[in-house]
Amino acid sequence: MEQMIFGDYNQLFLLNEEGNIYKDDMLTQVYESAVKYSGTVVNSVETKLINGVPYHYIMANGRMLGWVKLEESIQVFRNKPVYLKRFSSEPSELERLDIKGGYDISDERKVYIGRSHLYHEGKLFTSLFIRDKFYGFLPMESYDLGEEISVESEFADADEIFLNSGLSSKYAIEDSVVKVTLLFRELNLARIRADRKTLWTPISNLREVPEKKEISFEQNMERSRQNDYYLSFKEEKKKLDKVMQALEQEMKKVERTEEKSRKLEDSHNELESRISELEKENQILRNENSLLISELDKKSRQVEHIGLEKLILSKNQ
Repeated sequence: MEQMIFGDYNQLFLLNEEGNIYKDDMLTQVYESAVKYSGTVVNSVETKLINGVPYHYIMANGRMLGWVKLEESIQVFRNKPVYLKRFSSEPSELERLDIKGGYDISDERKVYIGRSHLYHEGKLFTSLFIRDKFYGFLPMESYDLGEEISVESEFADADEIFLNSGLSSKYAIEDSVVKVTLLFRELNLARIRADRKTLWTPISNLREVPEKKEISFEQNMERSRQNDYYLSFKEEKKKLDKVMQALEQEMKKVERTEEKSRKLEDSHNELESRISELEKENQILRNENSLLISELDKKSRQVEHIGLEKLILSKNQ
């Protein structure tokens, strides 16, 4: 295995093993053969010595796989995203590692993003992406490394301004000064901003171009390799931040639900209290009604008694 560095952080590997992937760290339950995932970039989330041998617990495409012994796999190092554009090369020079992705990389007009790198048989390889589509790991020697800058410059010939990096679609520019944002020096190509658009022109068409920074891709990669731990930490922090944001949103939902529940409970309590008051009022009314009925009965009996007495007196007379 090449460039293997052990550590207590999430490492990336281009998997190339013939052994098994195990479900448990006792190595008793086989999950699948590692061959099935050959050419896949996997994430080692934990390293453990099992019977004196380092095993990695790996995941791929967001799915946990299991424990595997890494012997022939190649460590992949994260780096700050860089811009890359392919030289005109013979197909035989485009040696691509056996990876899963494998989209066409023969179009010299495309600008790629390199997010990671590895070393294989003494040669430096860079990953190639366009947006989130992974094209593979290709030899760095076949690509021009873009130099990000931010300078303003006039240009010599307005007829040499183009809409695309292949310099095939001309653009009638209105601004007299452009902002230079990216240089591919070996390809004599510059990305510029003008007329509120992203445009392209040969570097030789610009009047103000800063001197080349004497720092190689290897130096950049070595620096980023030293910062692999930091970049891994940033990735994990982003994931954690997303989890925390999602948790915060869920907590807000729970709080809103609890608030609604409290309001419903308060309304229910108020309703019960009102019902209790009405029942008391109703009981008072029933009591008063009973008293009235009793009083009426009493009066009625008195009236009947008086009437009876008068009737008896009238008969006696």
